[in-house]
Amino acid sequence: MRRLMFVVFAVFAAVSVVSFSTLSAEAQSTDQYESSDGSEAVDTPQNSSDPPESETPSQPPAPPENVDEPSAEGVEDRVVNEVAEDPYSQVVDNGTRGRFSAPGWQKVRDASAYGGSLVQAEAGRRSDARFKMEVPENGYYTVYAHWPAKSSNTYAARVGVSTADGVRWEDVDQRTDGSEWVRIGAFEMARGEGRPVLVSAGESGATVADAVMISKNVLIGKNAEMVSLGDPDASSGDEKVGTSEETSGTISTYGAVDRRREVVRRARNHLGKGYDYNHRRCQRGMAREDCSCLTRNVFRHFDKKLPDSPVYQWKYGKRVSKANLKRGDLVFHDLNKDGDLRDHYVDHVSIYSGNNNIVHASSYFGKVVESKERYLDRYWGSKRLRLR
Repeated sequence: MRRLMFVVFAVFAAVSVVSFSTLSAEAQSTDQYESSDGSEAVDTPQNSSDPPESETPSQPPAPPENVDEPSAEGVEDRVVNEVAEDPYSQVVDNGTRGRFSAPGWQKVRDASAYGGSLVQAEAGRRSDARFKMEVPENGYYTVYAHWPAKSSNTYAARVGVSTADGVRWEDVDQRTDGSEWVRIGAFEMARGEGRPVLVSAGESGATVADAVMISKNVLIGKNAEMVSLGDPDASSGDEKVGTSEETSGTISTYGAVDRRREVVRRARNHLGKGYDYNHRRCQRGMAREDCSCLTRNVFRHFDKKLPDSPVYQWKYGKRVSKANLKRGDLVFHDLNKDGDLRDHYVDHVSIYSGNNNIVHASSYFGKVVESKERYLDRYWGSKRLRLR
């Protein structure tokens, strides 16, 4: 009997010790997070000499397959600076006194015009409409034009910009583009008052002169977004551009580096233009382009008549390695993954613009963009055309 009572007492004592230990552990665990005044306390490592475990940094999601770089959705995200310094912009309307002239052009009231009116000329008129812009200092300026888009307008109006090297002409389609600020291009302009931006009549349809805007250190998008803009070629980085012009008599021609810069500049003039999912026959001044129509229209300016297909364009030019790409080279991708470049509608062609970027008509974004080449799958090869 005495032995039985001793066993019961021993068991009761053991249970009490375990319960007290458990309560102490819970209290200690609670004290790690709550100080004596009820506020949260910091949990410090038990051994201060041991460094805390480093957290594994979160990795960004992998880029999507077979599509362009998502950040390329911004129209000129490859050429903008981080901070805009001394932004400048000026708008000249066809009604701005002292800054517009258009001899022989007809004045028309139009509610969709920038200032409620415009001037227009029939095909073949020889006199140009002239917008006089104030350029406050030497540098690169982005030029925009505004006109109401109508089917009766010309498909090939010409816009001439007064640059440091003379007037540079660009073709615009006034039938489908327009009714908003349309980017003509970025140009190096010299300081001066009354620097002209010209509009010249096309060969068919009515040519419209409505309003022109120039801006420096600011890019104005469709949603009135404003970001800084620098030299559009400064980020390309694959060559140093110097004074490589060769002059013979009064005729000045571009050197090889300058011609490649010009290819990229003309390609960037197409940024934001819609993608042609119907793959219509390629023509100048189209509102929408597929990949080979973009390259075809860019190289028209260099006396190159490329066929409207990435498969056939691959047959032109000299093959170059990916490591030796230069601005203006054609870059091809086998997007249908058949191990060959033979699909006219799926395989892809683009223009190398420097820093591993390409300018291309993207079916994913539905427009012409500039993006990283590596985000397109199945690089096939590159070709270099001899430019005149």
